Amino acid sequence: MPYFIANGATIHYEIKGEGLPILCIHPPLLTGSIFYYQQKELQDRYQVITVDLRGHGRSSLSAHPFTYKGIASDLNQLLEHLCIEQAVLLGYSTGGSIALEMMLQTPQHIRGAILLSGMAHCRSPYLHRLISVAEKIARRGALHTLAMVIGYSNANNPLTFIRNYRDAVKGNPIGIADYYHYATCYDVLDRLNEINHPILLLTGDKDPHFSCFAKEMASQLPMAKVRSIPRYKHQLPTKAYHEVNLLVHQFINSFCLRSQNDQHQ
Repeated sequence: MPYFIANGATIHYEIKGEGLPILCIHPPLLTGSIFYYQQKELQDRYQVITVDLRGHGRSSLSAHPFTYKGIASDLNQLLEHLCIEQAVLLGYSTGGSIALEMMLQTPQHIRGAILLSGMAHCRSPYLHRLISVAEKIARRGALHTLAMVIGYSNANNPLTFIRNYRDAVKGNPIGIADYYHYATCYDVLDRLNEINHPILLLTGDKDPHFSCFAKEMASQLPMAKVRSIPRYKHQLPTKAYHEVNLLVHQFINSFCLRSQNDQHQ
């Protein structure tokens, strides 16, 4: 299992396939394994990179505070460690916020991004309450309880649940709680017009809060497209993986590879 050191944390990552790199970014509690189906189906054409963010799964905590700026630094150091000049980002839920932060911080290293049920802020009182409750549960050290709920809601079959649960409970309660906490504070809606990358905003049509977020982000992002996947809620990487993977492939070929060709002309 490959590891590297970033900002004082030992970070676990996995690479499957070859080709244009896709860096996958998970939400709190879950780990890189939430992108199992993206690894499985996209590795024939792309280099799919999954990572356990600091304090999650097999990765250790850092002495530095948990901020999206710090996590973006970890991930940029991973790309440097792998000698990758540019990558496409694939962020799920709050992982999409980290993708936005990376595009704001180091746009030269990013080819484009796909946000699955992504968010640029947490101004919704309902969502703020939900994330705050998860933070309190994690801070009490009750990861098994949290992993049962989150692992089950993100499972499309028993094997996926086992994988989600097994990897989630390996995390550090402090790191997981800090991620939840930071998600309630992060807000870059007013800076989205600074991002000049092709971006695909994917949501489930039965996920009303995040569907609104996607439309809101698209109104601010200069190069964003919104797609809604029928019949699905929030948990797109596992429950709508076939549709997601097809749209990821189409988006990369239509926009990310085209932008690369434009740069060389």
